[in-house]
Amino acid sequence: MSPESITVLVIDDDEATRLILRAALEWDGYRIEEAADGEAGLAATAALEPDLILLDAMMPGLDGFEVCRRLTAPGPGRAPAVLMVTGLRDDDVVERAFAAGAADFVGKPFRPPVLRQRVRRLIAARRAEVDLVRLAYHDALTGLPNRALFADRFGTALSRIRRLGPSTGGVASALALLLIDLDDFKVVNDSLGHSAGDELLRTVSERLSRSVRESDTVARLGGDEFAVLLDEVADSGQAAMVARRILDAIAEPIRVEGRELALTASVGIAMSPANGTDIGTLTRAADTALYRAKSSGGGCPVFYSEEMGKAALRRMLVTTALRQALPARELSLLYQPQVDLSSGRVVAAEALARWNHPDLGMVSPMEFIPAAEHSGLIVPIGAWVLDTACRQVSHWRAQDSGPPRVAVNVSPRQLDDPTFPAQVEEALLRHHLEPSALELEVTESGLVGPGTRRNALEAIHATGVRLAIDDFGTGYSSLCYLRDLPFDAVKVDRGFIANITEGVGDLAVMEAVLAMGGRIGFETVAEGLETPEQRELLTELGCDLAQGYLLGRPGPAEALAPTARQAAIA
Repeated sequence: MSPESITVLVIDDDEATRLILRAALEWDGYRIEEAADGEAGLAATAALEPDLILLDAMMPGLDGFEVCRRLTAPGPGRAPAVLMVTGLRDDDVVERAFAAGAADFVGKPFRPPVLRQRVRRLIAARRAEVDLVRLAYHDALTGLPNRALFADRFGTALSRIRRLGPSTGGVASALALLLIDLDDFKVVNDSLGHSAGDELLRTVSERLSRSVRESDTVARLGGDEFAVLLDEVADSGQAAMVARRILDAIAEPIRVEGRELALTASVGIAMSPANGTDIGTLTRAADTALYRAKSSGGGCPVFYSEEMGKAALRRMLVTTALRQALPARELSLLYQPQVDLSSGRVVAAEALARWNHPDLGMVSPMEFIPAAEHSGLIVPIGAWVLDTACRQVSHWRAQDSGPPRVAVNVSPRQLDDPTFPAQVEEALLRHHLEPSALELEVTESGLVGPGTRRNALEAIHATGVRLAIDDFGTGYSSLCYLRDLPFDAVKVDRGFIANITEGVGDLAVMEAVLAMGGRIGFETVAEGLETPEQRELLTELGCDLAQGYLLGRPGPAEALAPTARQAAIA
C-alpha cells in the first residue's frame, strides 16, 4: 500500500467508535464514503494488511468484523484507506494501541499522537453524554431504573400483552405491577440520619433485584417507594409468591452503621389485563392496593379489587371536599364531658370535630380525619379546633358555666411543625386563658418519630398546659417508657373497657395500668364507659376520670349543663 493508505482495525462494533474515528479522520482531511456491509465488503478488504491496530491482535473478535467503512482521502494521487470497525473498549486499551503503533507512523500524514489527543477528547465527551443519559434514566442512589425508564419498559410490556391477548396453551400473557413502600422508613431517617437511610435503600434495592427474574424490572420511584414489573406471569398466584419472596428478603436483618435493623414493607399488586390495560389505570390500581396494605398495618401484600377502587374514589371525593370545609364553615365542634368518678363532677370536656358537607352529608371522623392526616389538611384543621375550643372555654368562663378545662386532640403533623408551641401560647393569650385550662391529647403513635416532637411537648408542658396520652394500649408503649415524657394523664383505650366486667384479661390489664399510673403520678382516664357495672368496677379500681355514653354523649357546647362545674352526674 502507498504511504498515504491506511487500514485501521478495532474490536466490537460500536456506534461510539465509528463516531470517534470518523471525527478524527475527517479532522485530518479524509472524506468518508460508505462501503457495502456484510461478507462481500469484508472479502474485498480482507487481503489488506492493517497499518494501525488499535487493540492487541491476540484479543478475540478480529475475525468477526460486522461493519466495513471505505475511507477515501481527498486530493489526487492518494489511495483509499479502509477502516474496519468493531469497537473501542476503554482508555487503557487506547493508550496501549497508540503506544504500539506510534513508531510506525512518525512523519506520516496520519499522526497517532495527534489522533490520540483527539480520541481522548472525543471519548471524554462521549462518556459524559452516556453518563447524562444514564442519569436521566437511572436512580443516582441505587442505580435502579427511575420512573422514566420504568414507564418506558412498562409501556413496552403492556403493548406486548395487548398484542398477545388472553393466555393460550399454557403461555403466560399477563403482567403484574408491584408497588412497594417501606414501613416507617421515616423513623430510620429521623433517628439515624439520611446517610443510614441511603445505605438501607441501597441494600433493599439489591435484595429486590435478587428476588425477581432477569426479565423483570425493579425501579425506584422516589423516596422509599419501589416498583417491580413482573413480565409474563401465569396468574395472580405467581405474583403473590414473588411478593412474599420480596417481603421475606426485606425482612431479613439489615446492618446499617453498626446497628442491626428489622424492616417491613407493604406491597400493592395490580394485574394486567384484569385491572387495566394502560399505565395510568394499572398504576392507580396498584397504588390503591398499597394504600390498603399500609392501612392494614403494613408487612403484607394486597391485590387490587373493585371495592378498593370505589373506596379510593370516595377518599378522593372526601379529600377534595375537605379542602373547602374550613372556608365554607362546614366544620363544628362537639364536646363530651369527662367526669371525676369519685365525685361525679364534670371536670373537663373533650372537643371533637364534626363535618357536615352539603352533598356528602355528615362525614364520620373515622373517614375524614385519616384523609386530613394523609393530605396534610390536619394542620390547618387542628389549628382551627385549638382556637375554637379555647374560645369556647373562654365563653364558658364568662358565663360562669361549663367545665373548667377542654381537651384537644393533636396530630403528629402538628407536633412536627416548629411553630406549634407558639400557636398554643397564642391561642391561650388570644382568649385570656391560663395554661391549665387546656389539655392536649397525643396518641401513642404520635410519640414515634423525630426528637422534635418530644421537644415540642416539653416546651408546651413547661408553660403549664396539660398533656395526655390518648388511646393507651393500642400501640406498643409502656408506662415505664412514658413516665420519662412530660405527661399528666393516660387515657385507656375503650377496647379494654368494653369487656372489663366479662373477662379476666382486660380486667388484669386495667388493674395494672391504674396501679402503675397512680404510682408514677399519672391521672387515669377511662374511655368508652357505657354501663353502670363498668363505672362501679372502675371506681373500685381507683380510676380517676371517665368519659362515655353513660356519662354523656358528644353534643354542642350549649347542651352541657349551665353550671357544669358544679353539676354532678349520678
